Amino acid sequence: MRRRADPQRVFREGAGLIMTLLHLAIFTALTLALRLGTLVRSAKNRRLGVLQVLTLEAIRHVQSIASPRAIRLGLDLVTLIFNVWLWKGVFRLSHSRNLAIEYIPIGSKRTMKALFIFSEKNAHPISRCDGLILFFHGGGYFCGDMALYLPAHERLLKHIRDTSKKENTKRWCVVSADYKRFPEANAGEALDECFETLKWLIRVKGVEPSKIVVAGDSAGGCLALRTAMLAKNAKMRISRLLLVSPWITHDTTAISFKENKSTDFLTRDFVRKASAMSKGNDTELSPLDAPGDEIFSSLPPTLCVFSEAELFRDDCERLTRRLTSGGVSVRALRMRGMPHVWPLLWPWVIRGPADRALNAMASFCARGPSH
Repeated sequence: MRRRADPQRVFREGAGLIMTLLHLAIFTALTLALRLGTLVRSAKNRRLGVLQVLTLEAIRHVQSIASPRAIRLGLDLVTLIFNVWLWKGVFRLSHSRNLAIEYIPIGSKRTMKALFIFSEKNAHPISRCDGLILFFHGGGYFCGDMALYLPAHERLLKHIRDTSKKENTKRWCVVSADYKRFPEANAGEALDECFETLKWLIRVKGVEPSKIVVAGDSAGGCLALRTAMLAKNAKMRISRLLLVSPWITHDTTAISFKENKSTDFLTRDFVRKASAMSKGNDTELSPLDAPGDEIFSSLPPTLCVFSEAELFRDDCERLTRRLTSGGVSVRALRMRGMPHVWPLLWPWVIRGPADRALNAMASFCARGPSH
């Protein structure tokens, strides 16, 4: 017998779809407005302009009303519009010849996509690369994808080519992993995929660990840190560790969450929601909360990039202190007045300060192994 549709359920799903589409439109409009806001930013200082401040406030409001599904779809749509359609298609600022997608085996039954971005005009076997950046994107473990920072990644590779003095150190590649996100996987399962990707690059593709920089931003920064710790335990001596505004603890009581609530686009409530959704049964998600600094010993040289105006400021400063106490060579790159993960928002949101940070990141990566 054919079941009758529940009118209330149909109404709820219809209303949910309308709200999702509305949130998508708001998300896209705000991204455009934030990009235009850079035009009114004062050239004499690094603080945000009036339009940017208002736009950040609007984004914070969207976080409070939009569902995680809407935010995820919205961010995917923004990525498609800006990084695929505009960047690659309309403006032709990216060449398809230097991009490749490959499916990485995860276990015996699953695969994971990864975007390969080469510094040269034509893709080539990654074993021929002089250096490789394995990057894990942010997004609270539930949103974002491998093309989220395509323009910034290509800009970073350009800076590396310009920084490298020797011709045989200019062939670099960024591998942006498309690890599974909530609800398909929790943070612990995402970490498994990230570490499997590193092992695949070394054992299957023949990339020397000493040529690999493990990197990530926000939630991806925590994945990068934990992947580097797993690599250390497995005697894989990677070259360097690059962390951009890493989200490395579920604790939201740091003073910076209060002091910077009006200067960052993240909100404390949003961070708490993302934490509750993603952590699952993963009790080791927060390396910052682990006792003893010896867990960080023997990690590679590390660059931690963050802003004095973001929510995670205090946590990033605490992480750099603990890494230093663990004997790690750490450099902290701080900037005033910038929001969360600002270097990777180049060029759509922030240009000048982001470009300077990308240049510093390129110099760090290009120095090569140092153990």
